[in-house]
Amino acid sequence: MRAYEFYLLGACALWVAAVALRQIVRARRAHPSEWITPTLLLVTVAMLTVAAVEVHKWPERSGLPVTDTTSVQATFLELATEGSQRQLVFRYRVQNKAHSDFVLDSAACARVSFRFQPGAKYDPASALLEQDTPAHQRYTGLVRLGRREIELRPCPLVLKPGQSQDVAVAVPYAYPVTFGSPEEATLRTYVRATMRRVDGFGAADSRGSHAILFPKGW
Repeated sequence: MRAYEFYLLGACALWVAAVALRQIVRARRAHPSEWITPTLLLVTVAMLTVAAVEVHKWPERSGLPVTDTTSVQATFLELATEGSQRQLVFRYRVQNKAHSDFVLDSAACARVSFRFQPGAKYDPASALLEQDTPAHQRYTGLVRLGRREIELRPCPLVLKPGQSQDVAVAVPYAYPVTFGSPEEATLRTYVRATMRRVDGFGAADSRGSHAILFPKGW
């Protein structure tokens, strides 16, 4: 909406400027009193220009919080499985490059989520099949576990300035027994085939001021 208003005001300013220029050309040899109209038009142009600039700069001055996604960086390490259910686990190394502590408390850990590729569309069929584990597995190839949330380990996560920490993002899916040994090359092939839209994970602190973007590395 702000971009629309900016271009609209700019177009109005250009139109008024053209009218003012035409009036000035006509008034060059006229009585001084006839200069009032083009002068007012020029003032209108100036006011419209200032308004357009202010509208364009409004997002910068709106005071909306901006989430810092660069101070804490994550590097993908490996894919693995854990436990007898062979839960899929994505391991990363995170580093705090800020000058202050970074904290993910238990509530923030519970909000770790998938990040999807740009342009990925919502699939209502997959969402409906989430309620039917066997059907969901046949449709997507994913074996859903009883737990539905993504887990970040360790949690809470506290990083001092400059500190690095190895973490694990455990998704609520298992590596099927029918796929054989869970070697990393096989795991990568399986994840690429069944999680085609997933582009990594994201986690933000409780204030929403800082976030970790876990990249896709498989």
